[in-house]
Amino acid sequence: MKLEDGQNKFRILSEAITGYEVWTVENKPLRFSAYPKSMPGNIRPDSKVKHFWAMAVWNYAAEAVQVLELTQSSIRGQIHDYYKLEEYGEPVGYDINITRRGEGLDTEYTVQALPPKPMAEHIRKAFEEKTVNLEALFDGNNPFEDSGTVEIEEMFDASHPPRPKSLGGN
Repeated sequence: MKLEDGQNKFRILSEAITGYEVWTVENKPLRFSAYPKSMPGNIRPDSKVKHFWAMAVWNYAAEAVQVLELTQSSIRGQIHDYYKLEEYGEPVGYDINITRRGEGLDTEYTVQALPPKPMAEHIRKAFEEKTVNLEALFDGNNPFEDSGTVEIEEMFDASHPPRPKSLGGN
């Protein structure tokens, strides 16, 4: 899922994986699960190591299960703030809308959590039928083609599932 100008409404479907990414001269991302100690020689000179979260989401505009990667600390921080609120908690329990305005260095993002509500059945079904292996991103592979699926029951059975480590710190 790419954040477009204007409204971007989605529902988080999985726990996030976290890591670090840089971009190659071929304009491809290289992702690492830990901060890289050294870099390959094909990194773009203007590429900085960025922390990211990646998660499976339901993109309401596309009406599809997609992967959303967030490198913007302002967005991650605002989602984390909702996560800490008792009224919201786990982000799998409510929709999120990110408004994107501007371009380049003047881009601004506003995050709004919508009131918590159960996931729509068609979204649950679409996610159950989709293979999502977020770890494939670390190998440069397509997360929708590999094994290692996320079981939806692991995410939604408990009334208060454990908080994902990915939202704890960075």
